[in-house]
Amino acid sequence: MYDAIIIGSGIGGLSTAGFLAGTAGKRVLVLEKHSVPGGLTHAFRRGGASWDVGVHYLGGLGEGEMFRRAFDYLTGGQVHWRPMPRHYDRFVYPGTDFRVPAGRRGYEDALAAAFPHEARAVRRYFRDIGAAASWGTLAYAREMVPRSVEPLIRLAQWARRGPALDTTKAYLERRFRDPRLRALLASQWGDYGVEPARSAFVAHATVVAHYLEGAWFPEGGSARIARAIEDGIEARGGRIRVCQEVREILVENGRAVGVRVIDRSGPRPREAVHRAPVVVSGFTSMDRAERELLAGLAGLCEVTVAFGRKNAELLAGCEELAESLRALADRGARREGPGTRHDGSQGAVSSATVGTRQGGETDSLPSVPADAAPADTALADATPSDATPADVTPSLVRDPELEELLGRLFLASGKRVVARGSVSLLEAAGPHAEAELVTRKIDELACKGITSVVVVAPDVERAWRELAPKLEARGVSVTAELPRAFPKTDEGRAFLEFAQGVAQLAALAKTWPPSQASAEGELVRLGDMGWWPPRGLADFLLSGISCVPTTQAYRLDRRWRQDRLLTPTDVLRDLQSPKMTSLPVAQATRELLKGRLASAASKLLGPLLGRTEPGLQDFVQDDRGRRTQELARAREALFDARATAVLALVLKVAATLRSLGAVVDPKRGGTVTLAGLVAQATDALSDALVSLRPALEVASATCKVRILSARAAAQLEPASVDAVVLMGQSSDESLVGTGDDVLSALLVLLGVERDSDPLPQLRSAFLSTLAAARSYVVLERSLLDRSLRQRWPSVMLTELRSCYEGGGTEKDGLPVERLDEAEADANCAPSGRPSTRVGQEALGQPGSVSPSLRSLVIVPPEGRAELLDGRPLLSASQLESYLECPYKWFSLRRLGLQNSDADLTSLEMGTFAHRVLEVTHRTMLDRARERLLRERGRAANTQLPLTERIEGSRVGEGDSEGLERARRILSDEFDLHLEHQYLRQGKGSRAQVCVPHDDEERGQLEQLRQDLLSTLDYESGLFLGFEPRLFEWSFGRGEAPVEYAGAYLVGTVDRVDVDAHGLAIVIDYKHRSPTVFSKEYGIPTLASLGGFVLPRRVQSLVYGQVVRRRHPDLRVVATVYLSSKGRHAVFGAVSRNVSDRVFGSHPLDPRQLPLTQVDDACDFGVAGSSRGMEALLDATEKAIAEKVEQLLAGHVEADPIDAAACHYCPVMNCDMRRSRWAR
Repeated sequence: MYDAIIIGSGIGGLSTAGFLAGTAGKRVLVLEKHSVPGGLTHAFRRGGASWDVGVHYLGGLGEGEMFRRAFDYLTGGQVHWRPMPRHYDRFVYPGTDFRVPAGRRGYEDALAAAFPHEARAVRRYFRDIGAAASWGTLAYAREMVPRSVEPLIRLAQWARRGPALDTTKAYLERRFRDPRLRALLASQWGDYGVEPARSAFVAHATVVAHYLEGAWFPEGGSARIARAIEDGIEARGGRIRVCQEVREILVENGRAVGVRVIDRSGPRPREAVHRAPVVVSGFTSMDRAERELLAGLAGLCEVTVAFGRKNAELLAGCEELAESLRALADRGARREGPGTRHDGSQGAVSSATVGTRQGGETDSLPSVPADAAPADTALADATPSDATPADVTPSLVRDPELEELLGRLFLASGKRVVARGSVSLLEAAGPHAEAELVTRKIDELACKGITSVVVVAPDVERAWRELAPKLEARGVSVTAELPRAFPKTDEGRAFLEFAQGVAQLAALAKTWPPSQASAEGELVRLGDMGWWPPRGLADFLLSGISCVPTTQAYRLDRRWRQDRLLTPTDVLRDLQSPKMTSLPVAQATRELLKGRLASAASKLLGPLLGRTEPGLQDFVQDDRGRRTQELARAREALFDARATAVLALVLKVAATLRSLGAVVDPKRGGTVTLAGLVAQATDALSDALVSLRPALEVASATCKVRILSARAAAQLEPASVDAVVLMGQSSDESLVGTGDDVLSALLVLLGVERDSDPLPQLRSAFLSTLAAARSYVVLERSLLDRSLRQRWPSVMLTELRSCYEGGGTEKDGLPVERLDEAEADANCAPSGRPSTRVGQEALGQPGSVSPSLRSLVIVPPEGRAELLDGRPLLSASQLESYLECPYKWFSLRRLGLQNSDADLTSLEMGTFAHRVLEVTHRTMLDRARERLLRERGRAANTQLPLTERIEGSRVGEGDSEGLERARRILSDEFDLHLEHQYLRQGKGSRAQVCVPHDDEERGQLEQLRQDLLSTLDYESGLFLGFEPRLFEWSFGRGEAPVEYAGAYLVGTVDRVDVDAHGLAIVIDYKHRSPTVFSKEYGIPTLASLGGFVLPRRVQSLVYGQVVRRRHPDLRVVATVYLSSKGRHAVFGAVSRNVSDRVFGSHPLDPRQLPLTQVDDACDFGVAGSSRGMEALLDATEKAIAEKVEQLLAGHVEADPIDAAACHYCPVMNCDMRRSRWAR
């Protein structure tokens, strides 16, 4: 049991947990719903850089400051804070460009210099900032000190109160005359979230004071903060668990005692209970934006709010909401001053008329402030206290059962309703049965003569996708209404990404550095690469409005992402090529580059209006690139509605901008840049709404269905449709929410407003929806969700069933129709009929491929129809990947599910390091060989034995001159190879990957240079008596194949060092931190000779066996991995007899020796005369041969050997995936 449970691992939750664990010694449990802890300290990578999502910079982090001390305590001093540049902020207004310096004195002097006529007020301002900030600090202190001390704190506050409780706007207007200075000083109001007219000056002062001494940023990014705090919590016995959805805080005897969670960290969700005497959680609140809007409008014009009269049960909530609006309008009237009244005696300013309605009529009531919430209300003088529904509404043509239900719903007592079949319930076993069950019911109603049905769905778009094809197949017409914000539609987002991407690239292309010609090809010069790769344009090409086949869009996206030399001109050229994209995209790009936004939109709109063929959706190609199958783009009503509405709105905005003079073409008097035009259009479109009305009309239909949201359905006229179907009547789909408005919660907490109940609003909307039906009401819910978790009835469904005889039990008489998910094909088919069975296939063992398909797993070498001698062609890295996890090997090597981004990671820098080290050592060997042959008077092309000693072919320990010479060779080769990365030799040339795009990446490459130089220093003390002889030694290609473990092997050995006696060391470079070497590259099985188990890494052992086969005159005595990063290390399998020579002046820790030394007398369970290293290499091959047999048998099941095997695996939803946080 824990001492405390913290819900949420944002910085607040982690800080709370850290202090409880540290200062109070509590054992805490932090539960996080997300898969990674940290909240707004999360980061993401884009364009080769890491981007923080929550932290811009932080203040108050100078040495010794309280904020710094708190962070150092929580993080154990692990986070290092880097100060921002001196001018860390910049405020730009028309005619004013002010850079904020760090330090109060510097800031004060800079303001006084910029506004000399306000110098005195500026000095006073900074004094007031200090006093108000101090007042705010004391306000926090009052909440944390003993009650006996609280009066002293209050007295200190009173002495410092000054302008603390003035509004920011009032203070600035009182102190400063220059409006530019007032605007500049108010610029930081976004940091505290309330505009100057409404914020207290103490809030403004607190933020300004926080940054007075400058700003800092954590080294390693904001995620480093959370990670360091996590380490401290776990070091003190606490625990952080992710993928934990807290469903309930357990309360016993009025006290929190624990939580109930859904644990989603494993392959399947499971419920768990954690107990603790303290539970720390956030809070939620109601959204008051609508009420503030109506109250504000009441200060400008007459506002009439009509509350639908339902029944007496709802009156209390309506009166509360009306009172809330009255208070808001009162405050608004007082702010406006004389002349604004709300008592109805002088106009209708700041007033509202409230009435009740049912059956389409509204009764006028005395003027009271408006309330935004659609709830029921009646005032004492409006209707008699003993009024009945018939007293205030006219008679409607409605089914008697429905009429009784509307009068009885939500009443605590009264006569029960007798079920007669007008109200029914549908219960689907799960989500996949819902659409078919609802469709069958609507079909049944249509057969009874019903002509109009409204379907109310929590997710209208999903309801349209699932219901529309089924209803059309049954001869029923269907329409839907989906209001959407322009940027939240796929098509709207895609168009904005297209326009913004083209405008950005066009601006960059104008100033892009020109390429340079060289003897080897074109040297590309790069500008600001912050736009690369152009993900927004790739997303646009993958959208439906581009009319680009999906395969073609992915191919172009991959080409862009794999080319770190990509320029804006390259991308614009591709977009204007119909072969690379599509004719509409090519035409639209050309028009947009000319500044013709409307014309560009019309080029994209044309294919979607039915004037042309919709084009290809996708195609299938054979190995030679020939199209073997083409898939036409199908017309889809919802997509057509979205695309047409989105692009039509673009045309309107473009026309408006043109009429306002926003023109790019200089010939037409244009002065706006393309980027400026697109920015103005984006601002207009970002706030726009599009109304989508997809429709499927059936010519012979007698029944028409409308799919609406709950909000839209609540606005229907009473008795306006024949039937209403309410879908999603489960508790998790029809929630009784309270919103998430912190401001409203604080106002309630401070007593400014009363807490209000969301239930009356929900009841009102539900009753309005029911009242729209004339004949039938159908309610639908699913018993299980998509994760097979049980669902419970919604609050509204429960209250409705309680109105019937039987009180909501099975005896209430409501007709119930059910449908299970057993016939999944029938439930999914538009016709609702099961598919015709044409055959069946028995399921094979999971992870096993049938013999007929194994040729797709074990692919023959290129140019061959079959395997060579029935053996696969593999590489050592492929073998290692298969040993880690067969499914990972299959995903990476056969399905090709690899990351297309040419990022500058350790993998790319490792390849670069291989090349530089190879050339360095090869150059040293060639020069030494030439010198030796010249001294002997022999031809320069004379071949020398591998065992021949060549002075100067390596750097020996203490050879400072040789080391300096080697460092020069390496540095020159580094520069030459880096320059070569910018070389483009033609269209078919390989895209270079080691091209830095920003200062961070340039710093990484410079660090790589220093790492490689220090590698030479480190190597001088290794491999004593051995000299490098083979570099990047390739085998298995264009020569006799190398047989290994039942497969043919191809590959490249980084380096082989040989001594005068023919002893050889196989060396494999790894650009990895040396801290992981002993665990990753050791051979722990050598310590126990009872049985042989394959080591974690086998690549160097495989290479050692290949060297034995190809060079039988050499005796392999060590196969090691050499770290070329950081402090360096060397690890692997080393014969005990040469251990001292291999490690030289860098001996291993005695505790690590059992993980690397090979006993020369050990046979490793291999029959025969081989011992030591030879036996180890044979045993490794034998064990790998067993795995190759499994590979040939088609075994590709997911079976990772450890958590590290899941790193870099592209299959994220694998049930066997082992995550760091799933513990």
